[in-house]
Amino acid sequence: MTRCSNVPAEVSLGGRMMRSRGFTFFELMLGLALAAVVAVLALPSLARSEQIYRLSAAASHVQTQLHSARIQAINRNANHRVVVVNPTTYALQRWNTGSSAWDTVQTFQTPRGLTISTTGAPEFRARGNAGASAVYTVTNLQSETRQIIVETSGYVHVQ
Repeated sequence: MTRCSNVPAEVSLGGRMMRSRGFTFFELMLGLALAAVVAVLALPSLARSEQIYRLSAAASHVQTQLHSARIQAINRNANHRVVVVNPTTYALQRWNTGSSAWDTVQTFQTPRGLTISTTGAPEFRARGNAGASAVYTVTNLQSETRQIIVETSGYVHVQ
């Protein structure tokens, strides 16, 4: 490895001695322009990543509520289900044998820009299985989707 020990700390410029440290204004502007170009190129990718993350997070939340319905059905020995109330609202419900009606346990809103739909509202039974299979679909404004599938065995997964 070679050393640059004979590089002067001072430079002669037009008969005047000047210290060489720091950046020139031109070098600073060039660096800032380069950083701005990189930022402009990266922002669309970051925005896209955020949209996909929000979609996946919403699908995971629906999956969690379906798991919760299944666990509560087992623990309470009462049928539970997750129903879509409207495109931006879904609810966890429990069957009330006394009134022969569904009681809403908890209601959830989808995040802004996302909607939810389903092919049915399978009831989780005391044994943990579902009365029917169903597909819940979470959709964003770009029409990208995540599907949450409920099997008759009670298995719930995101696709």
